[in-house]
Amino acid sequence: GTSILLAQNCESILDENKVVSGIQIVKTAPYTLVVKGDFSYNINFFTDETGVAAKVTTNSGDNINFGDQIIFQDLASNVQRIYKFSEPGEVIKIGSIPYFQNIFRLDLDNLNWLAQSQINYVYLINTALRERRRMTVNEGRKNEFKKIANCFYNILDKNKVKNTALSNNIVPTAGSPGASTPKDK
Repeated sequence: GTSILLAQNCESILDENKVVSGIQIVKTAPYTLVVKGDFSYNINFFTDETGVAAKVTTNSGDNINFGDQIIFQDLASNVQRIYKFSEPGEVIKIGSIPYFQNIFRLDLDNLNWLAQSQINYVYLINTALRERRRMTVNEGRKNEFKKIANCFYNILDKNKVKNTALSNNIVPTAGSPGASTPKDK
């Protein structure tokens, strides 16, 4: 049936899927979510002993610092959810090009939301500079990203993944009390 097909298609996006000391360790291959000129933003999902997370890698020349934020916006509902980068951030070199990486934590509920959503915009917020960069996710990539999030969510054995629930991370819509909008870059 379709579940077998889904499982087979899902295997192809996985770099790793094993159980270590009762914890399921899963890693998806990096996926290019946004391309802007020569720059790209890649994302991959993974689980570790502390729970569910995602890693963003970019060659845009912008460091992604601890405390910076990423917002995903759903096309149908316009709901935005915000996540904080939780690591110091690192630079890797591929050839002579520096790629900046950082990680944000997820939980099962937020992963499921990404799996159900059509993400049409991603915002990166540099909290120190109070700058916000808006990036459009094109049609094909939107659908593919949804598929990847879906695969990742469905492949997780919820009993073998630590689910550390995030506090309320739904962005108040513009104009609602307490909504602060950093300036667009």
